[in-house]
Amino acid sequence: MALETGTIYGLPVYSRRRISLAAHDRQEARKLLITEGLSQCEVKSNLPFYRHNCQLIAELEKLEHKARRQDILVDTSLIAAFYEQYVPEEVFNEKSLENWAKTASAETLQALHLKKRIC
Repeated sequence: MALETGTIYGLPVYSRRRISLAAHDRQEARKLLITEGLSQCEVKSNLPFYRHNCQLIAELEKLEHKARRQDILVDTSLIAAFYEQYVPEEVFNEKSLENWAKTASAETLQALHLKKRIC
């Protein structure tokens, strides 16, 4: 979602109207879905890979706080790059993500599960 302001001759007619960002810029909507939604667990979804990934991220964040180290969990930009590999271009919001997941292959959905690596 985005906030829109309408003006006539410089005078505001309405402000902060919620509109769909995808209607204006689908690529930016996709980018925000991945970087702000999926990689930071802000999407409201019950997809198995997404629940698994959010639980794993929460577990690692808890471990970071307990160990007082901030280098256990990878950066969210790397998580976003991971999602960028697998999520197709036509996915730009929660509804399109759910619809795509219904038709995606089991291998693709399994590949979306993040894994722990012990180094």
